[in-house]
Amino acid sequence: MQNKVYFLIDPILKGSRLQLTYYFIESLHPSAEAIYLFTRVNYRDKHFDELINQKYPKLIIIETVDIKDAWIRSIKPNEFKSIAKAIVEQHKLIAAQRNVTVFFTAIDDYYFSLYLYINWLKSEMACRFVYLRYRINFMIAAPASAKEKVKNKLQKILLKHICKKPDLLLIMDERAMNKPEIFNFCDVDFLPEPWEGTFGQNSREQSRLVMNLPVDDFVFLTIGKQNKRKGLLDILKALDYDKDILTRSKFLIVGKIEDEILQEATTLIGRLGENVIQVNRFIDEMDLPYYYDGSDCILLPYSLDFQFTSGVLTRAAASNIPVITTNHGVVGHRVLANKLGTTYKSSDFVKLSALLKEMIESNRTIKANQNKNNPDIWNGRIDNFKQTFKNIIG
Repeated sequence: MQNKVYFLIDPILKGSRLQLTYYFIESLHPSAEAIYLFTRVNYRDKHFDELINQKYPKLIIIETVDIKDAWIRSIKPNEFKSIAKAIVEQHKLIAAQRNVTVFFTAIDDYYFSLYLYINWLKSEMACRFVYLRYRINFMIAAPASAKEKVKNKLQKILLKHICKKPDLLLIMDERAMNKPEIFNFCDVDFLPEPWEGTFGQNSREQSRLVMNLPVDDFVFLTIGKQNKRKGLLDILKALDYDKDILTRSKFLIVGKIEDEILQEATTLIGRLGENVIQVNRFIDEMDLPYYYDGSDCILLPYSLDFQFTSGVLTRAAASNIPVITTNHGVVGHRVLANKLGTTYKSSDFVKLSALLKEMIESNRTIKANQNKNNPDIWNGRIDNFKQTFKNIIG
């Protein structure tokens, strides 16, 4: 029997990408001979150290590409070339008597670059190839315009070139699994959104102590890197539209505000006053559940560009905290299908303002559905996810 070796390719290794790669390593490490992680130069930060650093003796990290201090961005073909060469070189060193699975995590970040190099990679290595694609909307949704129709067609051409039987494509949008015929060019499987921690297990009093907020305040929360796609400006405009909302609540922003919206966001926050609270420090995985459990409503006002799954939604549901989110994509679908909160059309901050007020006036009687038997949530809990992922990957 050949030993199992895994090549994980994650050139970003930040934010949600790091979180997911950590779950893959956690799932594969016990049964693997070795896991090689091909990633960026200078990948280490507080989040990496908390999740991965020195915890996995069979993990070998190979630095391949220098993308400076970028967060999540596309990897260019000339950058991906160094990754591809490193993969092939490492395979030549260890391939004898080993069963190697090459797993490209989040190919969204290097989609065209992988398209250019995949045939060469396959010609150089007799391996099993697995891909994770976050955005799969182009395979299932009707295009809204002629331009989008052309774009979707090109996306499909690239995917069919990259992923061919017996390759395996992993997706995280359950809507696509209802249309198996659209993936007749490769094998496909569904991956639930993984999560772990004490979400839903902490008292309001404990949580507010960690958050440094009074127990009786009504708190709206947004969490994570704040940029155009995350929709922070929608929230701030909604609060500015009806200033009465902040006389009856607080709005907590946990996460750095990116430069692309910083000036406008800072102006609005300054106008809104002290009940908009920013937390810029790093929140570790131990404290994170308190911020969910201590909130009254979690806001996910994603832009139309955000068409994929959300770890924030999964953790909000596990905490049984209602959400307000936009009505498109897999997030909007999950909220409506599972009664996890309410939705509005992206950029309609007037409607969002009304929903914020409605949430306060409900006096916390609007709650998310009890999710203990909801497979969309509980299949991703770490113990369930690890078993599912191992069954898929083998």
